[in-house]
Amino acid sequence: KTAKPSVNIIGAVDLAFHNQHDILKLKKLLADLGIEINLIIPQNCSVNSLKILTNAWINIVPYREIGLSTAEWLKENFNIPFITIATIGICETANFIREIQTILNNFNCSFEFEDYIDHQTRFVSQSAWFSKSIDCQNLTGKRAVVFGDATHSAAITKILTSEMGIKVVWAGTYCISEKDWFIEKVKDLCEEVLITQDHNLVGDLIAKT
Repeated sequence: KTAKPSVNIIGAVDLAFHNQHDILKLKKLLADLGIEINLIIPQNCSVNSLKILTNAWINIVPYREIGLSTAEWLKENFNIPFITIATIGICETANFIREIQTILNNFNCSFEFEDYIDHQTRFVSQSAWFSKSIDCQNLTGKRAVVFGDATHSAAITKILTSEMGIKVVWAGTYCISEKDWFIEKVKDLCEEVLITQDHNLVGDLIAKT
């Protein structure tokens, strides 16, 4: 293992939705926590780089659709723990940081990130600022629909309902392989859950909502 706590970020694909911003944000967050990055896969990574893959303490999977099976294999064969919580929204980012803290402390480290979470939530996060603004208050009680990949659709549904007070009429994804996970994540946050790859059906439901 690396001398200091480090992670692999698995599933960084430049053409994926919002990927470049998500990875930049994740890198900054890890730097704030004092955690080094071992590898980012496949971004800026060659086959020769993979020889140090197992040096990381933790694997981070920003998008279930891309990196989950790799992280599961590394857990099974090299006992590297992994995190699949997307750092999208105040609540899930806090949960992600607490999960890192738990795993690192299981390595007999002593990390405490609650003060950092509190400071970021109250004074730094733009989401926290926006949620208190008049613009956001004008959205309270409004209706919305959410559809996209499983990771982003679930995360945005939670932000709208839990952080902004917007009612999600239905939330859906085209990622059929993530059907069970997605339903579990959003079933209590919206009136209806849609799992489909039929874009015509999606368009018709949006038009009717």
